[in-house]
Amino acid sequence: MNHNQGRLLVYDSRFFMQDKSKVIIYYDDRCGFCSWGADWLRRADRRQRLEFRPLIPFIDDLPDKDIEAVWLYKSGQWYKASSAVIKGLIEAGFPYSLAGVFLVIPTRMRDAVYNFIAQNRYRFPCSKGVSCNKGV
Repeated sequence: MNHNQGRLLVYDSRFFMQDKSKVIIYYDDRCGFCSWGADWLRRADRRQRLEFRPLIPFIDDLPDKDIEAVWLYKSGQWYKASSAVIKGLIEAGFPYSLAGVFLVIPTRMRDAVYNFIAQNRYRFPCSKGVSCNKGV
């Protein structure tokens, strides 16, 4: 006897929209420094597992609306800020995966450094122009 007969099953549509084999990084494409970082990571990704998406058009897909942070989605899990950066480096493969050692540092401490960089990202070289964005 099928106990599910007559029941309406509800699914989260984002489950079907995400490719589980890909790791998706959402970044601020309006920021030259962020775009430069995404381009660098794209080139470092020898296994080609990373997919990059601009943050703003996909803001409704994120767990919260924090546009000051980079986000990473992998296998149904969301990572934000420093954890997203480190997980992205791990996914890029060796030697970048060695950055995983930074996960032993408490998230609050890592995110304090990340937040300082994020708040000042428009002051860094490549923060204003597309000239820093070659290949993105």
